[in-house]
Amino acid sequence: MNGEVGTGRNLFDGFEEYRSPTQEEYRSALLGGVIVPDTNVLRNLYRYNARTRQDLFAALGKLEDRLWVPHQVVLEFMEGLDSARRDIEEDGQKVLKDLRSQRYEAGKALREWANRVDLPKMKLETFDKRITEGFNRVIEDIETFASEERRGVQGSSSDQVLDALEKLVRGRVGGPLPPDEHSAAVEEGMRRVVEKIPPGYKDNRKSGHRAAGDYLVWKQAIMEASRRQCPLVLITADQKEDWWHEERGQKRGPRRELIRELRGTAGVQLFLKSPKAFLEDAKNYLAVEISTQSVEDVQRVDVSVALEFLRADEATRTGGRYGLEKMPEGSGGDYAERVSEMTQLVSSATSYEDFLDAFQQRFPSITRRDEARRRSRGILESLGFVSIAGDSIVLTDAGRQYLDEPSLGQLQECLLRRIRGAVEIKEMVSALDVGESQEAVIERPPAGISSTQALRILKWLDQLQLLK
Repeated sequence: MNGEVGTGRNLFDGFEEYRSPTQEEYRSALLGGVIVPDTNVLRNLYRYNARTRQDLFAALGKLEDRLWVPHQVVLEFMEGLDSARRDIEEDGQKVLKDLRSQRYEAGKALREWANRVDLPKMKLETFDKRITEGFNRVIEDIETFASEERRGVQGSSSDQVLDALEKLVRGRVGGPLPPDEHSAAVEEGMRRVVEKIPPGYKDNRKSGHRAAGDYLVWKQAIMEASRRQCPLVLITADQKEDWWHEERGQKRGPRRELIRELRGTAGVQLFLKSPKAFLEDAKNYLAVEISTQSVEDVQRVDVSVALEFLRADEATRTGGRYGLEKMPEGSGGDYAERVSEMTQLVSSATSYEDFLDAFQQRFPSITRRDEARRRSRGILESLGFVSIAGDSIVLTDAGRQYLDEPSLGQLQECLLRRIRGAVEIKEMVSALDVGESQEAVIERPPAGISSTQALRILKWLDQLQLLK
């Protein structure tokens, strides 16, 4: 045995990542550790309502110098600041546009039905007036609400959220890594993405070195915890598996690899908290008054963010059956011609970002970069014509075949084989006319497909002559 017996070790010595911390340990970490908000916590300040922002600022303010923001978090926040501000306006404009479109469609459906049943003109005018008045009341209420929300975020000459955040983190932001250390960290982050080592490998859809962002946050947080020699509490709205250890669908704390890495590097504990859990704990341990509505609002945004990622990742989750995006508008030509143009843009691009520049130039109605990414992926990648990894976009064999010889038959085959719900919708409407087809997919969309998605697929089927 050579002295191995009786060394005085405990069960979890060397296996700390398998032990669940106690509430008292977390309370001590919150009161004496370094508390690091992730980029999404700062970005979501623009998604929360005014009371929630007030409560979150109050809770973070109670941390005093225990609050620390990595340089990478601020960099990512600043790079996304314009988009966060625009989203406030664009989200409201989008729902208003959709409602106005549905108002028109409802009136159109009413008139078509009235013609079929020979509805008296006076009755038709009465029904049409009720539809218009109902939609108009909702539209006006939304416009009022959206206007109040904008005033709560932006004053006449300044961004109130940014002003409050600047005061909160003044003197509490980390500096950038030296150039050589930064380059090495980016290289390590990209290696982890490729080899699926946490954190950050679920960001492999991001272009270029942006995929290494989570690792850079993690690296800088580790360095600060090591410098202070205290526990690290990371607050994040990120729900992905490259941060969380899950058992039967339940999040049980940080990934064990992360606990082990921090323990081995800095010799301290790691705690991972969602914004909702942080607010609840702030009420209990920091003596901050937090409203129940604020906790619910944070949970609402957390779920929304998680769903956005799930939609982006849906192709993987559904075993190769892909969602399909709307074809860009105002571009001329039929769908087959536009897809052909997109493959030509890919063949000429030197990078994914270069392709997106050309894509937005060709389809100027798409002004937001994130929408350009979503739409291009949701068409070309969903149809199987491109492969995208980091900042690289290349045509697949199917994409090169379509580039060389555009074929409606090939496009039809890809749509039916790869797009979730396409076959089911085609079969559903095979004996119906246009109006009946739209009504059918709205009322009975295939499982896992929303009515909006079903209508989009129906339009693709029609454009590719699969309904004739």
